[in-house]
Amino acid sequence: MLTNFRLNLSRWIAGQSLQTRFLSFSLLLTLLVLVVTQWLITLTSLRTVEATVGAEAAKAAARLGESLKQTSPTQPAAEFRKQALEILELVPHVARIDFYAKLNGELKLLDSTSSRGDRVLEGREAAAFYSNRPDTFLGTEKESHEIYSVQPVRFVNGEAGFVTVVSSVEAEQEMLHSHYRILLVALLAATALLGAATTWLFRTTVVDSIRQLVETMERFRLGERRVRVKPGLKAEFKALGKDLNYLLEEIGQFNQELEVKVQSATMELTARNLELHQLNAQLYETQKQLSHAERLALAGQLAATFAHEVGSPLSAISTQLQMLLEDPALEPGVRKRLQFTNEQIERICQIVGGQLSMVRRSSERALVNLHEIVKKVAYLLGPIFESRHIDFQIRADATPCRVEGNPAQLQQLFLNLINNSVDAISKDGCITVVLQRKVSPVDGKPTMIEVSLSDTGIGIPPDQIAQVFEPFFTTKAASKGSGLGLVVCREIVAQHHGEIRVASSSQSGTCFQLLLPEASAPLRGHHWTDLQEVKLL
Repeated sequence: MLTNFRLNLSRWIAGQSLQTRFLSFSLLLTLLVLVVTQWLITLTSLRTVEATVGAEAAKAAARLGESLKQTSPTQPAAEFRKQALEILELVPHVARIDFYAKLNGELKLLDSTSSRGDRVLEGREAAAFYSNRPDTFLGTEKESHEIYSVQPVRFVNGEAGFVTVVSSVEAEQEMLHSHYRILLVALLAATALLGAATTWLFRTTVVDSIRQLVETMERFRLGERRVRVKPGLKAEFKALGKDLNYLLEEIGQFNQELEVKVQSATMELTARNLELHQLNAQLYETQKQLSHAERLALAGQLAATFAHEVGSPLSAISTQLQMLLEDPALEPGVRKRLQFTNEQIERICQIVGGQLSMVRRSSERALVNLHEIVKKVAYLLGPIFESRHIDFQIRADATPCRVEGNPAQLQQLFLNLINNSVDAISKDGCITVVLQRKVSPVDGKPTMIEVSLSDTGIGIPPDQIAQVFEPFFTTKAASKGSGLGLVVCREIVAQHHGEIRVASSSQSGTCFQLLLPEASAPLRGHHWTDLQEVKLL
């Protein structure tokens, strides 16, 4: 418990302010010194009173004993009474006088000045009687205020006895205790005055000075670089304030120099980081362009080689078909199929030529109806839709959606996109093409043709969407894709001054969105077919 008290006291002291500690320590020390001093004074005074009263009682007992030696224990009453009354009148503090004698082997009270009867003998009274030595002592009862002075007596007939003079110091003790209480009140008043004076002195000198020093340092820490300790501090704090102002001046100057150096270094580092970032961006863009150019160059070489190697067989096949078509005996159905086959061979030749023209950046343009282009591609892929149970739909405005461009390239564009959608649908899916005008928010006139081609296929993984337009990148198996289809689509859209975007998810499939500038008017002699919706199974 004492350990816990010390621990709690230490924690309380540690949590108090300097003023509270100083005041508590001063008052505690003052109270301790004054209380101990007053206790010693009171104790010394009480012991002095007891010694004085005891000495007077001893003298009275000795005088009474001497007078009783000439008597006998059987008739001591007259002499005892006479001497006892004189002692009670002349000696202060005497409360009672008892006369004992040993008769028939037993100590008996022969006479007493007290009317309260017999009392219990003190042990030291009997010891003084048997040792025949006088003794003076304080009563053994708890908080006793009586002093016993014992005087042995030897009577003329040889018998023995003793007289005991009992003195009371209770009045003196009460007086000393009253005096002690008065001193205690005066002590408390003096302590209160001392505490108030110490507090006032401490506040006006130490606390105010320390508070001003602490506030100055706190404001300087929060950014007020020009704050300084105000003059007027007292005693040693005045010199401390001057030293603190000098230190703040040094710190402020050092901070200014450091801020200038840091700002200069930061600006230089920022400039170099920006320069390095720009160089890295230029390097990355250059590498990307070189890689793209190399891949396109390789694609161009492949296209040229393909055109050279395939051109001759296709020409021979076309010649043979034309010879067959000249036969008048052909049935109409067979002639129609041969004509369609010849048209597709010619389209293959156009595609090969288109690949070469893309490499050579051909500038051939014509007025093209995107609705008709999508219908032709849908007709071409109709057997595939039917065999794969794919629902193909076209939705378009009532008026033609016309752009100025290369028909073969645009047909190749939609053929590549629709083929990708077909490959993404395993079976029983849907492909929808929506053509509509995008109205300019400025004047309300249509300015762009928006083509949305969406499917219900497996979609493209989110982490691969950003790579779908890179050369030779494909999500298909190695034997099913070359990775050039979407590159060609982006190149075709770019040559037609448009944009192409893609969005995909595993739940809703993939959607390609194309924006192409709308042509102003159709070419003379060209007839457009208005078709709002065509559904091919």
